[in-house]
Amino acid sequence: ATEDEFIGLTPQDFFAHDLETGRQLWREMFDKGRLHVETLERKLDGTSMWIEGDYSCLYNSDGEIIGHFGIQRDISDRKKSEIALSASEQRYASLAEAVPVGIFRTDTEGHCLYVNERWCEITGLTFAEAQQDGWAQTLHPDDRERVFAEWYDCAQHNLPFQSEYRFQKSNGDITWVVGQADAERGIDGELLG
Repeated sequence: ATEDEFIGLTPQDFFAHDLETGRQLWREMFDKGRLHVETLERKLDGTSMWIEGDYSCLYNSDGEIIGHFGIQRDISDRKKSEIALSASEQRYASLAEAVPVGIFRTDTEGHCLYVNERWCEITGLTFAEAQQDGWAQTLHPDDRERVFAEWYDCAQHNLPFQSEYRFQKSNGDITWVVGQADAERGIDGELLG
């Protein structure tokens, strides 16, 4: 919009596509005196755009609202990226739960950040137990030191890890597995997990 097209528009004009949300946001700003919000709005040509806005009410000497001041940023590209990332994460989670193999993810200290249901079945642990380092204790005592040494060596040399070892469940049952893992690194090459 040009400045001339913009001047004189009302909140009803800006939220014509969703008047109820517009009313709620204005009420919140009037009640609190300020507002930080991300909203899906429309350009004058009808196309949608995401706006991040910070607004403050302006008051007269009697404390009455006489206007407001606002700063807005077009965050459409960021929101599109967030939506795409969320969809990708949902697809990954669905896939990870559907495959017949155990999947895990740890930080650099070995704390579990993620395990799928099949991994829990293999180890006999819940996710909460895995987060508390219970998974390391389920490695068979005869394999534990070797497996950690191999994992560490592979991570330090940026090599894929693959080894056969055993998990020993709390009831004594032993499960042989072929474990495979790759180091997760940040953009700068720092080991993340």
